[in-house]
Formats: sequence, C-alpha cells, structure tokens
Amino acid sequence: MKKLALSTALIVSMGLIQTAQAHPEHSGYLTENADHNVSTGFGGCWKIGNWNKDKAEAHCGDKAAPAPVAVKAPAPVVAPAAPAAPQYVMQATERSHIVYFDFNSSQVNDISDILTTVSGLATLDNITLTGHTDQRGSNAYNDALAAKRVNAVAAALTDAGIASSKISTASRGENAPAMSCSDTGAENCQSKNRRVEVTINGEQRVKSN
Repeated sequence: MKKLALSTALIVSMGLIQTAQAHPEHSGYLTENADHNVSTGFGGCWKIGNWNKDKAEAHCGDKAAPAPVAVKAPAPVVAPAAPAAPQYVMQATERSHIVYFDFNSSQVNDISDILTTVSGLATLDNITLTGHTDQRGSNAYNDALAAKRVNAVAAALTDAGIASSKISTASRGENAPAMSCSDTGAENCQSKNRRVEVTINGEQRVKSN
C-alpha cells in the first residue's frame, strides 16, 4: 500500500514538473499555464534553481511592492493682477474763443463752443470778456456798442448756468482792431473787428506720467 502511494505521488510530481516550467517573464519561478507562477499554498511562489533577489517579484512576497507614485497637485492658478488705476493730476489751462457780430449789432448768435470748453474743465477759475467794434462810427458810439456786446455775451453765459462771479468784462471800442482796414467800407476786413474776445482760465484733469 505504501509503495502504491509513493508511486502515485511520484507520478503527480513528475506531471507537475512536466507542466510547470520557468517562464521568460517570470525567470526564477515555476510557472504553469504559460505565464502564471505556481503558488506554494502559503502565499508565496515556487522558486527554481536560477532564482536570485534580482528576479524577486512583489506578488510572490519576495520584495516590497513599489511605493505609489505621488501625484503632484496642480499649481494653483493665480489670476493676473488688475491693472493699476490711472493717476490724474490737475493742470492749469487757458483757452480762447471769439464771438463775432453783425454790423451795428449786439445780438449773440452762438456760444456753444465756449460752453463745451467750460464743461471740459475740472475747475473754472474765470472768464474774461473784451468787447470790440469796427472803425465805422464815432469813438463814443463804438465804446457804448462794445460794452453792449460784452454784456450780451455775459448774459448768455449766465443764462447757460455759468456763475456771474466767474465773469469779468472790459470794452475797447474801436481802439484795438484785429485787422487794420485801409477802407472803412471793406466789410470782409471790418467784420473781423466786430467781436468779443473770450479768455477762459481753469484747471483740467489729466493723466500723470
């Protein structure tokens, strides 16, 4: 009976050896079914004669499993800094306009350019009005007419909302012509002398460098 059991074990061992062999990918271990290591039944794998530490496999318990690769967290996205707010400074400015008149008239036709300039200022300091006439008529008459023209422009400005305290006036009559006209009847020349000169002083807000 003992001989029969021994013979059977020998036959099984020989069959196992015939079906189990080393696999190129598992060199140093006994394999079966082409690429599976043969288990010892105790959580390990059967080793063969050419096994060494360099051929150890972690799943056979012969070397520690590789440490998990740490995955770096993505770098936080930094929002771009908001552009710096522009810096402004106050700058003194002086602007000039001219209001022209028809012959022997003090009627104001248009002051829109003056109002546009004033509205573009951060601060209005003052407006200076100087009245003039052409050379036709007496000096006394022209002095009075120049004054009427200045007062008419001043009234139009105050009606538009500009404080009268910001307005100063002067009149020169025919004494400071813009054009020297040899012929007092030369209308194209004389029309340039019938005027109120407007000088505006104030401060405007500009970007600093």
